Amino acid sequence: MKILPIKEQYRIKDIILQERLDTIVPKYMKEFEIDCYLVMSKEYNEDFVFDVLTPAAYLTARRITILVFMNVEGTIKRFSLSMRDPSLEKYYEPRFHLNEETQMEALNKLLDEFKPKNICIDISKDHKYGDGLSHGLYELLLDELKENKIRLESKSVNYDVMCNNLKEEVVQELKNIIYIIDKQKFHNLLNKHQTKNLEPLH
Repeated sequence: MKILPIKEQYRIKDIILQERLDTIVPKYMKEFEIDCYLVMSKEYNEDFVFDVLTPAAYLTARRITILVFMNVEGTIKRFSLSMRDPSLEKYYEPRFHLNEETQMEALNKLLDEFKPKNICIDISKDHKYGDGLSHGLYELLLDELKENKIRLESKSVNYDVMCNNLKEEVVQELKNIIYIIDKQKFHNLLNKHQTKNLEPLH
């Protein structure tokens, strides 16, 4: 029994991500009648759902990473208003042009194009996994969208639902990792005990 190589772990995570983006996120948005779902993250202060919405090779937000899910006549379109990254662009259409516009300008263009009636953001008083938007980004959003009459809404993202499409191979891999760690811990404890009880050699 061994832990899968990193490359294989990444491959499995991205397979799960694709299914999550294609099935779970659209179902969530349609169930709660969300026109636009906005996920904003600062580098090293990511939204709780950031990791389950981005590919394995995209380890952290880049300065500010903005992911936009737009319900367009029942079809969920995905956009990235972030610094360009090949791994992210496999899943999100880039709509931000660095050095030509700000991210908020790019967001306003997108909102003007699709005209959503509401925007869902991750703020919650009750659920920690639905409260991932930082206060600074929330204030930035309010300031930049004050001319736009779109309604901001807080709907708690069910993190467990977002993660419920774990494949059997992932579950088995997690079991393998736990088994290997426990085995190593037992081995270390056994060696320590045997060493303490060794009779001195004369």
